[in-house]
Amino acid sequence: MPAANWYTVERLSWPTDWATLFGRAAPLVVEIGFGSGLFLAHLARARPEANVLGVEISVPALRNAAHKVERGKLDNVQLLHAAAEAVFRALFRPASVDAVIVNFPDPWPKKGHHARRLINDEFLGLLASRLLTGATLDIATDHDDYAAEITACLARSAHFENRAAGAPFVFDAPNRVLTKYETVALAEGRRPRYFMWQRNAAHVQEPFPIP
Repeated sequence: MPAANWYTVERLSWPTDWATLFGRAAPLVVEIGFGSGLFLAHLARARPEANVLGVEISVPALRNAAHKVERGKLDNVQLLHAAAEAVFRALFRPASVDAVIVNFPDPWPKKGHHARRLINDEFLGLLASRLLTGATLDIATDHDDYAAEITACLARSAHFENRAAGAPFVFDAPNRVLTKYETVALAEGRRPRYFMWQRNAAHVQEPFPIP
């Protein structure tokens, strides 16, 4: 990892050779918006066989996560200061990502700001173009309206299928480590929803060329 403890989109090749960057070829797991880095560090320890990429736009969050990575001697983690859409458009080859985790994305609750939400039809199409068949997509939110919108977007998508039986999300994820935000949400009486989906074999018709 460079002296700044994280990369930016501009400093990497488009697309990026992740095996060279991590120093090994391994399944690529991406957490979008890792916040304090608690979940990211746990993920890296739980999946030592994977190359774990954390994507975050907050510089303080990047600093916190970089300290956790350094203290934990987590050699399978790299951090990236960037917006998620730019990362998936520019840095990943088609069908190259094994898992994506989105923990409590900003719900942009005001109606006029809904277009800024990360999870929408276009972004799911972009994800589908970069995920391997069978790759997992996990999303967590405690916002009622955003949960309904995520449910509708996933239902419209031809490229994802539900890993959980029945409902589009579950309320309990027993083996999950709680994020800092999640702990606060539960203490304040908000109930998170956990979407556990995966990429199917449907072909992506939309063109998402690497810039």
